[in-house]
Parts: sequence; structure tokens; C-alpha cells
Amino acid sequence: MLMTRKKILDSVPRYRAVLQDEPEYFSVGHDIGIPFLMTDQLKNDKDVAVLACGIGDARLLYATIVLGAMLAPKSTSKKYHFTLVDLKPAVFARDLLVFHMLVAMRSQDDEKREETSWAIAYVFAGQVMPPWASETVHESMLALITALEDVSNNVMDMFYVSEPAREKIIHVLKQWREPPEETYTVAAIRRMMVEQSDANDEAYAEVDGDDMAEALGPKSPPGCRSTDSDARLFNDIHVALPSLHLLERHEPHLLLVSEAYRESRSPSDRKALDDYIDSTWKPNLTVVDFDFERKCEDHGTLSGQPFFNWSPCTVVSSLFMILPHQMFLSKPGVFEHISAFFRKVSSCLTHLGDRIVIEVVPGEMNDVLERLRYGLLRFGQKTIGNLDPSKFPNRFDKIDMSNIPDYVGGPFTTFIHGIPLLREERRSLLRSYVLRNLYTWESHDQFLAEYLVLGNRNVIHSHFRTALTQNSLRLESMNAGQTTSSGSTAMGVAFEWERTAPTSSYMPLQERMPRSRLERWLHSHFLKLCLPYPRDRSSKLGVNAPLNLTSFLHLITHVASLGYPRDWLSHILHELCTGMLIQTQAAPPIDEVTCENLAENRFEPADFSVGPFAAEFRTLVAIWEPVLGVPLAWNTPVAGKKLLPESKMIRKFTIRFPKKPIGDTGLMSVCFSLVMKKKSLETPGCSLNDLLDDRVDECPELPDAKRVRREPHVHMISACKFTPETLEVEFWLDEREVDCVVAETGWEAWIWRTDEWESVMGPVSLDSYGDLVKGEAWSETT
Repeated sequence: MLMTRKKILDSVPRYRAVLQDEPEYFSVGHDIGIPFLMTDQLKNDKDVAVLACGIGDARLLYATIVLGAMLAPKSTSKKYHFTLVDLKPAVFARDLLVFHMLVAMRSQDDEKREETSWAIAYVFAGQVMPPWASETVHESMLALITALEDVSNNVMDMFYVSEPAREKIIHVLKQWREPPEETYTVAAIRRMMVEQSDANDEAYAEVDGDDMAEALGPKSPPGCRSTDSDARLFNDIHVALPSLHLLERHEPHLLLVSEAYRESRSPSDRKALDDYIDSTWKPNLTVVDFDFERKCEDHGTLSGQPFFNWSPCTVVSSLFMILPHQMFLSKPGVFEHISAFFRKVSSCLTHLGDRIVIEVVPGEMNDVLERLRYGLLRFGQKTIGNLDPSKFPNRFDKIDMSNIPDYVGGPFTTFIHGIPLLREERRSLLRSYVLRNLYTWESHDQFLAEYLVLGNRNVIHSHFRTALTQNSLRLESMNAGQTTSSGSTAMGVAFEWERTAPTSSYMPLQERMPRSRLERWLHSHFLKLCLPYPRDRSSKLGVNAPLNLTSFLHLITHVASLGYPRDWLSHILHELCTGMLIQTQAAPPIDEVTCENLAENRFEPADFSVGPFAAEFRTLVAIWEPVLGVPLAWNTPVAGKKLLPESKMIRKFTIRFPKKPIGDTGLMSVCFSLVMKKKSLETPGCSLNDLLDDRVDECPELPDAKRVRREPHVHMISACKFTPETLEVEFWLDEREVDCVVAETGWEAWIWRTDEWESVMGPVSLDSYGDLVKGEAWSETT
């Protein structure tokens, strides 16, 4: 069963296809530098484990290291394990580079230690940097590459980095060591900073550090306000200069030309300053992901530029929002505070010594969560040095998800995959917040209803074994009804959830839904996955619908673990596999956001055809059957044929599309489905969504719609993978279904948006096996 689950995770997509498969790189974070762990977790002697998803620039990790070293009992053997997860290898390349310099500072004299801390500050918060800082960075980069290439030793005596992860990180580091292209020279970067600021891009530089501090906590540290000299000079010349004594030591000419310009503000002195910086300073290429830039659909335009429009003032305000600047003994000035912060982190790392282990995991959050739960994340990994991954924790005191749930199914996937990884023997917390669509939500209950299709908080608690902490309930109450000119801020804080029951325990009978309600809830989820509500591409609500039909099988497995009768769940799966829901009280979403009332709404009972989705669903159920935990007694031969395909009949198919996507598709943010339909099937005057929704009555625009859905004349494939380089789509399907399509002739393939329900690629004829290729069987896949 373990290997079957691994095979599924390795081979079947979790999300709908995207046509731009290189995720964006967010180098400079926006989080407040708050420690992952609570004060009491840091003060006691118990070992702690943290799972940090979307680690970004690691500011929360640095804050945890500082407070952990300061608050832990003096004579303690307390150990800290951090599992860091991020989609982007560039994130880990940058973080490891910072840590490499932090470790190097341990053995440096005071002068070199100060310079290294400033080099880190420029990597962390600068767009460009002085040549002497760049030299320090590149020396450390080369040493880090050497350390990563030595696969027989762990990195810096504290990082566990698997061999596949090392290869990805080394690839990024070597790109950063190359001489910059013309696009990324200092002059070009400074020009992009001006262009992005002038275009009023949604950038950190537009958020005043003082306003943020007043709204969220203490004032900015001395010398870091928007009216102070550092900020004024940065906004003028788009460069943060080093301290006076570092200028005197390394760049006396820059000191002269900068002072001349400060006093005169004359065009000639400004030109002399610009010329020196553009010709002498170096770009901070650690904020650029070259793999993404080459694939970015807007490459070469303003909207496709790498993001450089942040303000170091805002960065420092976020760092010191929780940790008081006085504890770092820093001098006034933005980079004075940032460099002092990292000198403190370095000394705290020394204090923690070998009691800290950091595991680096490049990967997608929900995939990592599931692999951790079932013991697959470290499967086959070797001991490196003194770090044995088989002994790493797989249950955690804190899981921090940042705002990743915005993009991967919200609390639906958060609760199903995250809550089971919280420790059971003591209090443990899961934290996330909303960023992508912050102003969409009128209330927390509405937010939960949209993703969970449940309008009752108590039912949510019982069915997902979790509840808000008391502190989060207080914040929820404080934020309720709060608005700004942009909309509601009900979701404007990070919320923490804690486990309320062991994963292995069944729900009390009195808390379970009656059968009819359970069926309506599960039917609603299935129809929501099949038919996301149409969303105009200009919509500002930003509610993403990335999940494919595999998510329904995760939900079925979860519900089975709650103790619901297996035969109820088996019956639901049987109906869906036959392509017809009998007298269901569920319907696809009827609004862009499902509020609490809509989530609990019972529609008039009606038969609902899901025929267009049944071929894929039968294939997925057959693949999942060994790990579902639900017996499928109905899958017995009828007239010599089982309803579900055998594993040898499930094939990987590939369709080659001859042309690139049509028009402005928004490749990164839009989700897609593969559509196989009869050529004769047109959708004039309506979207494909109307044709597929069985509650839409037949009309002149949709003649014979009921028959079209039931026969069906269209097959929808949600679990497919698109490769931009080859314009190929891969998917698993019962070969009998595809053979029938080819034999019948008159079918074609398209790729369809699932927000506006419009085609973007196609057609490809399916009259023969040409652009349609039959590949390996599921039984042959390893």
C-alpha cells in the first residue's frame, strides 16, 4: 500500500493544469518577523519541531533562532528541528547563502564580521550592493557550491539537503555567479525600480514603514522612518549606501561624490554619483530567478520585469515589529539595523550549536504534507554526516503555511493534509493567513464556507478535528466588521488552529451527519470540483479553483477516517462512477463565493448527470482503490465487464497541440482542463459550463443538452499535466474509453479555461493515434 501511494503521488497531478509551469519567485518577504514558536515552547526543556512552508527569506526562522537562544534554560539539551518547504530552489539557494555567511562570521575578527553582516544585509534587503560586499557574497557562494557538491557531508553541520535538492540549488547558485546580462546590470535594475514605482506597481515601496508600524506594532527603529535621511536618499537615487566608516574604508570616492550631491543636488553631481554607482556597484542577483524569467509570459514588458520595487525601510520595519531593536545594540540607520540583526543571529546560532537541525525540502506544500504523513518524504534518503533522516520528526509543534493556502485550496487542503501532522501528545498549532484575496471575505465564516462547503462552525470543528485557538478567536472578534477603502479586513490577521482529537479516533455518533446530509455535502464538493463557478478574468475577488478530482478522493478517505459507514461512502462513489446522481439535493456553485447560507442550502431533489466527468473519475477511483479505505463491493463483473478499469487497462496518454495558447491567457494564475468532445458539439451563445451543468435546462442554444451530458458527447479531464516546451498534455485514462473515441471518429481535443470556460488551445483531431499517443499502463508504472 505504501508503494501504491508513492506511485500515485509521483504520477498523478494534484491540481488542474497550468500553462506556465515555472512558479514565480518571491525573494523579499513581507511577513512580520515573528517567531514560529510560542514563548512557553521556547522556554521549556522539550525538543521542538517546526514545519515551515513557503519559508521565503526565512525571517521567521531567524527570529525563532534569536528568541530560542535567549529564552531557553541556560543548562539545557533542548533540540530544534526545522523542516523548511518551498517550491522554489532559488529560495533555498538564497537562504543557504545567508546562513553560510552567518556561520563564517563565527571565526572572523570584528572588522570582517561587520563587513560580512553588511554583505548579508545587502543580499537580504538590497537591489544592488557595493563591490566589496559583492566579493564577500561571491566567495561564500563558491564555498557553498563546493559544500553542496560534497554529498558525503551535511552542509554547515546543521543542514540536511538531499542529493536531488542539492542539484537544484547548485543550478541556481551557478546562474547567480555568471556575469549579469544587460537586463540585470546595476543601471538596468535602478531603471526598473523607477519604472515600477512610477507605474504604481503593488510594491513594498508604496507601503510606508511608519504607517505599517502604527497599524501593526511599535514604531520603526531609529533612522528608518520614511522621513529620515536613509529613506529620502534611497527614494532619490534608488541605492542604500553603507555606513560612513565603511565608505571611508572601501569607497572614499563614493563618499566624496555622495556628499557633494547631498549638499548641491545639482545635475552634474547627480550624474557623477550615478556614473560611479552604475560602473562600480554590483547587482543583487539573488533576487532574480532566471528559470522563471525565461518562461515568464510577459518577459520583456514592464509587468514581466523581476520585482525590484521594495523599500529597505519596510523590510527593517517588518523585522523589528516584534523583536525590539534595542536588543540588537544597533546604530540608527536602515542597514545598520539589518546588519546588527544578522550579527545577533550569528551569535545565537553559535549558542545553539549542534542542537539545531534544518531540513531543506524543495517541493509543493500539500505533496510534502502527504508524503510526511505516510512516511514517504524521506523514503530512500541516506544518512549524511551525522544527520539521519529516518530519525527526523514527522509530527510537529508548529506548522506555518504562510499564505500558500490561497493558491492550493484554502482550508480544505490545509485541514485534510496539515492537521494530521500536528503533535497529539501536547499542544501544537497550525498557522496561515490570507493575502491573495484579502478583501474578498466579509467574515471568517464566509471564508470557511467557500472552501469547505460547510456553514456551521461546530460541524467544521468535529469533521476536521480542529478549532481556532483562544487568541485567534479574540483576533477574529476584533477584526469582525472591520473595513478599509479596499474592502473587509475580516481575514487581515494570521489565524492559528489546534488539534481537537487524535487522527486515529472516530467522531462521536451524535456529531455525525445524517446520511442524506452527508451525501449532499459530498455531492456538493464533487460538483464544485467539476464545475467551478465562472469567474471573469477581471474579477478582483481572486478566489482560485485549482483542485482537480483527486481532491474528492482525499476527502472520501478523510471522511472514512471519521467513522462514517463505509457502505455509505461506497454508494456515493458508485453513483459518481455510473455518471448519475439520483435525486441529489446538491448543485454546482451558484455564486462566485459560497457563503454560509449557500453552503447549507438544500436544492430541490433532482437527478444530476455527471457523465462528462465519469470516465476520468472511474479511472482515478481504480487507481486509488488500494488506499481509499472504502470497499467497492459493487465493482464486480456485469456482462463480463467491471465498471472500473483494471490497472493494465489504465494508460498514460499524451496529446500534442500544434499551436501555442490563444490570446492573453494569464498562464500562471489560470487553471485549465483538457476537453475531448465531438466535433459536432458546439456551444453557441453559452459557455462550456452551461453545457456541462445538468441543472441548466435545454433551450434553443443547448438542444439535446440532457442527452449530450448522459451519453456523453464530451469527456472532461481535470488531472492532467501540460508541458510548455513541447505543448503536450499528459493524463491517465481507461484505454477502452479512448479507443472508443478514436474508433467512432469525429472527436477533437481542446484545452479550456475553467474560470471563463473558454477554449485557449486546439483543436487536435482524435480520429487516429497520431497527435494522440498511447503510453505505458498503470500496472507498468513504478
